[in-house]
Amino acid sequence: MPLLPRAVLSRVGSARARALCAAALACLLCSGWAGQAGAADVFYGAPLSAGQGEDLAWAAAWLDALDAAAAALARDPVVRLAELDASQLRGLAAVLPGPRALSRAEGRAFPFRADFLSDPLAEAKATGLAEPFALTPAEIPRALAAVEERARREEAILALERALPEALALAAEAHVLRVRGRASGEGTAERDFALQALAELAPAQEAAVGRVQARLLCLEALELTALELLPLDRGGAESFLTAPPTGGTDAALDRLTAALDMDPALLPARVAQAELLLREDRPRAVLRALDDLPAVSPGETHSGPDSRLLARGLRLRALGHLRAGQPALAEQDLDASLLLDAAEAETWLARGAVRQTRERPDGMCADYLQACRLGRCDGLAAARAAHLCPPN
Repeated sequence: MPLLPRAVLSRVGSARARALCAAALACLLCSGWAGQAGAADVFYGAPLSAGQGEDLAWAAAWLDALDAAAAALARDPVVRLAELDASQLRGLAAVLPGPRALSRAEGRAFPFRADFLSDPLAEAKATGLAEPFALTPAEIPRALAAVEERARREEAILALERALPEALALAAEAHVLRVRGRASGEGTAERDFALQALAELAPAQEAAVGRVQARLLCLEALELTALELLPLDRGGAESFLTAPPTGGTDAALDRLTAALDMDPALLPARVAQAELLLREDRPRAVLRALDDLPAVSPGETHSGPDSRLLARGLRLRALGHLRAGQPALAEQDLDASLLLDAAEAETWLARGAVRQTRERPDGMCADYLQACRLGRCDGLAAARAAHLCPPN
Protein backbone atom coordinates (compact mmCIF):
# COMPACT_ATOMS: atom_id res chain seq x y z
CA MET A 1 0.00 0.00 0.00
CA PRO A 2 1.61 3.33 -0.97
CA LEU A 3 2.07 5.84 1.82
CA LEU A 4 1.10 8.63 -0.57
CA PRO A 5 -1.63 7.83 -3.10
CA ARG A 6 -0.67 7.70 -6.77
CA ALA A 7 -2.95 10.65 -7.47
CA VAL A 8 -0.97 12.80 -5.03
CA LEU A 9 2.42 11.59 -6.22
CA SER A 10 1.47 12.50 -9.79
CA ARG A 11 0.61 16.03 -8.65
CA VAL A 12 4.09 16.79 -7.33
CA GLY A 13 5.32 19.33 -9.85
CA SER A 14 8.45 20.93 -8.33
CA ALA A 15 11.83 19.27 -8.02
CA ARG A 16 11.90 20.17 -4.31
CA ALA A 17 8.52 18.57 -3.71
CA ARG A 18 9.51 15.39 -5.58
CA ALA A 19 12.72 15.16 -3.59
CA LEU A 20 10.88 15.62 -0.30
CA CYS A 21 8.34 12.93 -1.18
CA ALA A 22 11.09 10.52 -2.19
CA ALA A 23 12.98 11.10 1.07
CA ALA A 24 9.86 10.62 3.14
CA LEU A 25 8.87 7.44 1.33
CA ALA A 26 12.35 6.02 1.77
CA CYS A 27 12.04 6.45 5.53
CA LEU A 28 8.62 4.73 5.57
CA LEU A 29 7.53 7.25 8.21
CA CYS A 30 5.61 9.88 6.28
CA SER A 31 1.88 10.58 6.15
CA GLY A 32 -0.15 7.35 6.07
CA TRP A 33 -3.02 6.86 3.63
CA ALA A 34 -5.98 4.52 3.64
CA GLY A 35 -6.30 2.18 0.70
CA GLN A 36 -9.55 3.66 -0.56
CA ALA A 37 -10.07 6.93 -2.40
CA GLY A 38 -11.18 9.79 -0.20
CA ALA A 39 -9.28 9.00 3.00
CA ALA A 40 -6.02 10.49 4.27
CA ASP A 41 -3.93 10.74 7.43
CA VAL A 42 -1.39 13.55 7.83
CA PHE A 43 1.05 14.06 10.68
CA TYR A 44 1.59 17.67 11.70
CA GLY A 45 3.05 19.78 14.48
CA ALA A 46 4.44 23.23 15.20
CA PRO A 47 3.91 25.72 13.64
CA LEU A 48 0.67 24.26 12.27
CA SER A 49 -2.58 24.26 14.24
CA ALA A 50 -5.11 21.44 14.46
CA GLY A 51 -7.30 23.24 11.93
CA GLN A 52 -4.44 23.48 9.44
CA GLY A 53 -3.65 19.80 9.86
CA GLU A 54 -7.27 18.85 9.30
CA ASP A 55 -7.54 21.07 6.22
CA LEU A 56 -4.44 19.52 4.71
CA ALA A 57 -5.67 15.98 5.30
CA TRP A 58 -9.16 16.75 4.08
CA ALA A 59 -7.94 18.49 0.91
CA ALA A 60 -6.00 15.37 -0.05
CA ALA A 61 -8.95 13.10 0.72
CA TRP A 62 -11.37 15.29 -1.23
CA LEU A 63 -9.14 15.42 -4.32
CA ASP A 64 -8.84 11.63 -4.31
CA ALA A 65 -12.63 11.28 -4.03
CA LEU A 66 -12.97 13.77 -6.86
CA ASP A 67 -10.54 11.80 -9.04
CA ALA A 68 -12.55 8.65 -8.41
CA ALA A 69 -15.75 10.46 -9.40
CA ALA A 70 -14.13 11.80 -12.56
CA ALA A 71 -12.99 8.30 -13.52
CA ALA A 72 -16.54 7.00 -13.03
CA LEU A 73 -18.02 9.86 -15.05
CA ALA A 74 -15.64 9.10 -17.92
CA ARG A 75 -17.49 5.80 -18.37
CA ASP A 76 -20.95 7.39 -18.53
CA PRO A 77 -22.32 7.28 -22.12
CA VAL A 78 -23.74 10.83 -21.94
CA VAL A 79 -20.48 12.25 -20.62
CA ARG A 80 -18.45 10.39 -23.23
CA LEU A 81 -20.34 12.22 -25.96
CA ALA A 82 -19.12 15.53 -24.49
CA GLU A 83 -15.45 14.46 -24.92
CA LEU A 84 -14.27 16.13 -21.70
CA ASP A 85 -10.62 16.02 -20.64
CA ALA A 86 -9.54 14.97 -17.14
CA SER A 87 -9.69 18.48 -15.72
CA GLN A 88 -13.15 19.09 -17.18
CA LEU A 89 -14.37 15.78 -15.76
CA ARG A 90 -13.40 16.92 -12.27
CA GLY A 91 -15.18 20.22 -12.81
CA LEU A 92 -18.27 18.24 -13.81
CA ALA A 93 -18.04 16.00 -10.74
CA ALA A 94 -17.71 19.06 -8.50
CA VAL A 95 -21.05 20.54 -9.57
CA LEU A 96 -22.95 17.27 -9.10
CA PRO A 97 -24.60 16.51 -5.74
CA GLY A 98 -22.06 15.01 -3.38
CA PRO A 99 -19.33 15.85 -0.85
CA ARG A 100 -17.91 19.15 -2.08
CA ALA A 101 -15.96 21.90 -0.36
CA LEU A 102 -18.65 22.65 2.23
CA SER A 103 -19.83 19.10 2.88
CA ARG A 104 -16.84 17.56 4.60
CA ALA A 105 -17.71 14.03 5.63
CA GLU A 106 -15.22 14.05 8.50
CA GLY A 107 -12.01 15.71 9.66
CA ARG A 108 -10.43 14.73 12.97
CA ALA A 109 -7.23 15.60 14.79
CA PHE A 110 -5.61 13.01 17.07
CA PRO A 111 -3.02 14.67 19.35
CA PHE A 112 -0.07 12.50 20.36
CA ARG A 113 0.85 15.10 22.98
CA ALA A 114 -1.16 18.02 24.27
CA ASP A 115 1.73 20.46 23.91
CA PHE A 116 2.53 19.82 20.27
CA LEU A 117 2.31 23.54 19.42
CA SER A 118 4.90 24.42 22.08
CA ASP A 119 7.21 21.44 21.55
CA PRO A 120 8.71 21.24 18.02
CA LEU A 121 9.21 17.47 18.39
CA ALA A 122 5.61 16.75 19.44
CA GLU A 123 2.97 16.22 16.79
CA ALA A 124 -0.55 15.06 16.03
CA LYS A 125 -2.31 13.10 13.33
CA ALA A 126 -5.17 14.54 11.30
CA THR A 127 -7.55 12.28 9.42
CA GLY A 128 -9.60 13.50 6.49
CA LEU A 129 -12.42 11.41 5.05
CA ALA A 130 -14.44 12.24 1.94
CA GLU A 131 -17.31 9.99 0.93
CA PRO A 132 -17.71 8.94 -2.72
CA PHE A 133 -19.42 11.55 -4.86
CA ALA A 134 -23.08 10.96 -5.66
CA LEU A 135 -23.15 10.50 -9.43
CA THR A 136 -26.88 10.53 -10.18
CA PRO A 137 -27.41 9.94 -13.93
CA ALA A 138 -30.44 12.23 -14.01
CA GLU A 139 -28.30 15.16 -12.79
CA ILE A 140 -25.56 14.76 -15.39
CA PRO A 141 -27.26 16.63 -18.29
CA ARG A 142 -27.97 19.63 -16.04
CA ALA A 143 -24.39 19.63 -14.77
CA LEU A 144 -23.07 19.44 -18.34
CA ALA A 145 -25.18 22.47 -19.24
CA ALA A 146 -23.69 24.51 -16.37
CA VAL A 147 -20.65 25.41 -18.47
CA GLU A 148 -19.62 28.56 -16.59
CA GLU A 149 -19.99 26.94 -13.18
CA ARG A 150 -18.00 23.90 -14.27
CA ALA A 151 -15.22 26.20 -15.49
CA ARG A 152 -15.12 28.00 -12.14
CA ARG A 153 -14.78 24.73 -10.26
CA GLU A 154 -12.23 23.37 -12.73
CA GLU A 155 -9.95 26.37 -12.20
CA ALA A 156 -10.24 26.29 -8.40
CA ILE A 157 -9.62 22.52 -8.33
CA LEU A 158 -6.55 22.92 -10.52
CA ALA A 159 -5.21 25.58 -8.16
CA LEU A 160 -5.72 23.25 -5.18
CA GLU A 161 -4.12 20.35 -7.02
CA ARG A 162 -1.03 22.44 -7.72
CA ALA A 163 -0.68 23.68 -4.14
CA LEU A 164 -1.25 20.42 -2.27
CA PRO A 165 1.86 18.30 -3.11
CA GLU A 166 4.41 20.67 -1.62
CA ALA A 167 2.38 21.02 1.58
CA LEU A 168 2.10 17.22 1.89
CA ALA A 169 5.77 16.73 1.16
CA LEU A 170 6.82 19.33 3.74
CA ALA A 171 4.55 17.72 6.33
CA ALA A 172 6.13 14.35 5.56
CA GLU A 173 9.64 15.77 5.89
CA ALA A 174 8.76 17.42 9.21
CA HIS A 175 7.35 14.12 10.47
CA VAL A 176 10.59 12.32 9.64
CA LEU A 177 12.59 14.98 11.48
CA ARG A 178 10.37 14.78 14.58
CA VAL A 179 10.68 10.99 14.71
CA ARG A 180 14.45 11.29 14.44
CA GLY A 181 14.54 13.96 17.13
CA ARG A 182 12.32 12.04 19.55
CA ALA A 183 14.42 8.91 19.09
CA SER A 184 17.58 10.79 20.16
CA GLY A 185 18.62 11.69 23.65
CA GLU A 186 18.68 15.21 25.10
CA GLY A 187 21.67 17.22 23.93
CA THR A 188 22.65 14.85 21.13
CA ALA A 189 23.78 16.07 17.74
CA GLU A 190 20.92 14.18 16.11
CA ARG A 191 18.32 15.94 18.24
CA ASP A 192 19.95 19.34 17.67
CA PHE A 193 19.98 18.70 13.93
CA ALA A 194 16.27 17.80 13.95
CA LEU A 195 15.33 20.91 15.92
CA GLN A 196 17.35 23.20 13.66
CA ALA A 197 15.96 21.60 10.50
CA LEU A 198 12.40 21.93 11.81
CA ALA A 199 12.96 25.61 12.59
CA GLU A 200 14.22 26.19 9.04
CA LEU A 201 11.34 24.22 7.57
CA ALA A 202 8.58 25.92 9.56
CA PRO A 203 8.06 29.11 7.47
CA ALA A 204 7.85 27.20 4.18
CA GLN A 205 5.51 24.62 5.70
CA GLU A 206 3.14 27.21 7.14
CA ALA A 207 3.11 29.14 3.84
CA ALA A 208 2.41 25.96 1.83
CA VAL A 209 -0.50 24.93 4.06
CA GLY A 210 -1.82 28.50 3.89
CA ARG A 211 -1.94 28.22 0.11
CA VAL A 212 -3.94 25.00 0.42
CA GLN A 213 -6.35 26.65 2.86
CA ALA A 214 -6.78 29.63 0.54
CA ARG A 215 -7.86 27.32 -2.25
CA LEU A 216 -10.29 25.46 0.00
CA LEU A 217 -11.85 28.79 0.95
CA CYS A 218 -12.19 29.63 -2.72
CA LEU A 219 -14.00 26.35 -3.34
CA GLU A 220 -16.27 27.02 -0.37
CA ALA A 221 -17.12 30.45 -1.78
CA LEU A 222 -18.08 28.88 -5.11
CA GLU A 223 -20.21 26.38 -3.24
CA LEU A 224 -22.10 29.19 -1.51
CA THR A 225 -23.09 30.92 -4.74
CA ALA A 226 -25.00 29.10 -7.44
CA LEU A 227 -23.65 31.44 -10.10
CA GLU A 228 -24.78 29.29 -13.01
CA LEU A 229 -28.41 29.98 -12.04
CA LEU A 230 -28.04 33.68 -12.82
CA PRO A 231 -25.95 34.28 -15.97
CA LEU A 232 -24.12 37.56 -15.57
CA ASP A 233 -24.69 38.96 -19.05
CA ARG A 234 -28.15 37.66 -19.95
CA GLY A 235 -30.43 40.15 -21.66
CA GLY A 236 -28.24 42.35 -23.86
CA ALA A 237 -26.51 45.64 -23.16
CA GLU A 238 -28.91 46.85 -20.45
CA SER A 239 -28.39 43.78 -18.27
CA PHE A 240 -24.74 44.69 -17.71
CA LEU A 241 -25.99 47.47 -15.43
CA THR A 242 -28.78 45.64 -13.60
CA ALA A 243 -27.59 42.13 -12.64
CA PRO A 244 -28.80 41.46 -9.07
CA PRO A 245 -26.65 39.70 -6.44
CA THR A 246 -26.99 35.98 -5.80
CA GLY A 247 -27.76 34.36 -2.48
CA GLY A 248 -24.86 33.65 -0.17
CA THR A 249 -22.85 36.57 -1.53
CA ASP A 250 -21.76 38.02 1.83
CA ALA A 251 -20.53 34.68 3.16
CA ALA A 252 -18.79 33.93 -0.12
CA LEU A 253 -17.06 37.31 -0.16
CA ASP A 254 -15.89 36.74 3.41
CA ARG A 255 -14.25 33.46 2.39
CA LEU A 256 -12.70 34.98 -0.71
CA THR A 257 -11.30 37.86 1.33
CA ALA A 258 -9.76 35.37 3.76
CA ALA A 259 -8.36 33.35 0.85
CA LEU A 260 -6.74 36.43 -0.67
CA ASP A 261 -5.30 37.44 2.69
CA MET A 262 -3.47 34.09 2.63
CA ASP A 263 -2.55 34.22 -1.07
CA PRO A 264 -3.09 37.63 -2.74
CA ALA A 265 -2.11 36.24 -6.16
CA LEU A 266 -4.73 33.45 -6.20
CA LEU A 267 -6.42 34.22 -9.52
CA PRO A 268 -9.50 31.95 -9.14
CA ALA A 269 -10.35 33.77 -5.90
CA ARG A 270 -9.74 37.20 -7.44
CA VAL A 271 -11.97 36.43 -10.41
CA ALA A 272 -14.72 34.96 -8.20
CA GLN A 273 -14.53 38.00 -5.93
CA ALA A 274 -14.79 40.38 -8.90
CA GLU A 275 -17.82 38.52 -10.25
CA LEU A 276 -19.65 38.78 -6.94
CA LEU A 277 -18.72 42.45 -6.57
CA LEU A 278 -20.04 43.14 -10.06
CA ARG A 279 -23.31 41.47 -9.15
CA GLU A 280 -23.54 43.86 -6.21
CA ASP A 281 -22.97 46.76 -8.62
CA ARG A 282 -19.62 47.76 -7.11
CA PRO A 283 -17.59 48.47 -10.25
CA ARG A 284 -14.80 50.37 -8.49
CA ALA A 285 -14.24 47.40 -6.18
CA VAL A 286 -14.13 45.13 -9.25
CA LEU A 287 -11.41 47.29 -10.78
CA ARG A 288 -9.40 47.20 -7.54
CA ALA A 289 -9.72 43.41 -7.35
CA LEU A 290 -8.40 42.98 -10.91
CA ASP A 291 -6.13 45.99 -11.25
CA ASP A 292 -2.91 44.14 -12.14
CA LEU A 293 -3.90 41.25 -14.37
CA PRO A 294 -1.13 39.98 -16.66
CA ALA A 295 -0.83 41.78 -19.99
CA VAL A 296 -1.89 39.94 -23.13
CA SER A 297 -0.17 40.65 -26.45
CA PRO A 298 -1.35 39.78 -29.98
CA GLY A 299 0.40 36.77 -31.41
CA GLU A 300 0.90 35.00 -28.07
CA THR A 301 -0.29 31.40 -27.83
CA HIS A 302 -2.65 30.66 -24.96
CA SER A 303 -4.74 27.61 -24.07
CA GLY A 304 -6.10 25.63 -21.13
CA PRO A 305 -7.87 26.52 -17.87
CA ASP A 306 -5.37 29.24 -16.91
CA SER A 307 -5.99 31.03 -20.19
CA ARG A 308 -9.76 30.78 -19.85
CA LEU A 309 -9.55 32.06 -16.27
CA LEU A 310 -7.53 35.11 -17.27
CA ALA A 311 -9.93 35.72 -20.18
CA ARG A 312 -12.87 35.76 -17.78
CA GLY A 313 -11.00 38.07 -15.42
CA LEU A 314 -10.40 40.52 -18.26
CA ARG A 315 -14.08 40.32 -19.26
CA LEU A 316 -15.16 41.07 -15.70
CA ARG A 317 -12.76 43.98 -15.46
CA ALA A 318 -14.16 45.27 -18.77
CA LEU A 319 -17.66 45.20 -17.32
CA GLY A 320 -16.34 47.09 -14.30
CA HIS A 321 -14.93 49.73 -16.63
CA LEU A 322 -18.23 49.89 -18.50
CA ARG A 323 -20.25 50.43 -15.34
CA ALA A 324 -17.71 53.00 -14.17
CA GLY A 325 -18.22 55.01 -17.37
CA GLN A 326 -14.95 53.97 -19.05
CA PRO A 327 -16.04 52.24 -22.27
CA ALA A 328 -12.70 52.71 -24.06
CA LEU A 329 -10.87 50.82 -21.29
CA ALA A 330 -13.63 48.22 -21.33
CA GLU A 331 -13.09 47.61 -25.04
CA GLN A 332 -9.34 47.19 -24.52
CA ASP A 333 -9.90 44.50 -21.90
CA LEU A 334 -12.43 42.71 -24.10
CA ASP A 335 -9.97 42.77 -27.01
CA ALA A 336 -7.40 41.08 -24.75
CA SER A 337 -9.96 38.58 -23.46
CA LEU A 338 -10.82 37.51 -27.00
CA LEU A 339 -7.14 36.93 -27.75
CA LEU A 340 -7.19 34.36 -24.97
CA ASP A 341 -10.59 32.79 -25.63
CA ALA A 342 -12.30 33.60 -28.91
CA ALA A 343 -14.89 30.86 -28.38
CA GLU A 344 -16.61 32.64 -25.47
CA ALA A 345 -19.95 34.04 -26.64
CA GLU A 346 -20.31 36.25 -23.55
CA THR A 347 -17.20 38.22 -24.47
CA TRP A 348 -18.37 38.91 -28.02
CA LEU A 349 -21.72 39.97 -26.61
CA ALA A 350 -20.03 42.26 -24.08
CA ARG A 351 -17.84 43.90 -26.71
CA GLY A 352 -20.87 44.41 -28.91
CA ALA A 353 -22.57 46.19 -26.00
CA VAL A 354 -19.50 48.33 -25.39
CA ARG A 355 -19.29 49.28 -29.04
CA GLN A 356 -22.98 50.10 -29.00
CA THR A 357 -22.32 52.40 -26.04
CA ARG A 358 -19.50 54.01 -28.00
CA GLU A 359 -21.77 54.39 -31.06
CA ARG A 360 -19.69 52.11 -33.28
CA PRO A 361 -22.42 50.22 -35.12
CA ASP A 362 -20.23 48.36 -37.61
CA GLY A 363 -18.08 46.69 -34.95
CA MET A 364 -21.10 46.25 -32.73
CA CYS A 365 -23.02 44.31 -35.37
CA ALA A 366 -20.07 42.07 -36.17
CA ASP A 367 -19.65 41.23 -32.47
CA TYR A 368 -23.35 40.56 -31.93
CA LEU A 369 -23.35 38.31 -35.01
CA GLN A 370 -20.36 36.33 -33.73
CA ALA A 371 -21.99 35.99 -30.30
CA CYS A 372 -25.09 34.65 -32.02
CA ARG A 373 -23.03 32.11 -33.97
CA LEU A 374 -21.72 30.90 -30.60
CA GLY A 375 -25.21 30.60 -29.11
CA ARG A 376 -25.98 34.05 -27.68
CA CYS A 377 -28.41 35.78 -30.06
CA ASP A 378 -30.13 38.11 -27.58
CA GLY A 379 -27.82 41.05 -28.32
CA LEU A 380 -28.34 40.74 -32.06
CA ALA A 381 -32.11 40.37 -31.59
CA ALA A 382 -32.25 43.50 -29.41
CA ALA A 383 -30.19 45.46 -31.93
CA ARG A 384 -32.44 44.45 -34.81
CA ALA A 385 -35.51 45.32 -32.77
CA ALA A 386 -33.99 48.82 -32.49
CA HIS A 387 -33.52 48.86 -36.30
CA LEU A 388 -29.78 48.24 -36.04
CA CYS A 389 -27.70 45.45 -37.62
CA PRO A 390 -30.08 44.64 -40.50
CA PRO A 391 -29.69 41.19 -42.10
CA ASN A 392 -27.41 41.13 -45.15
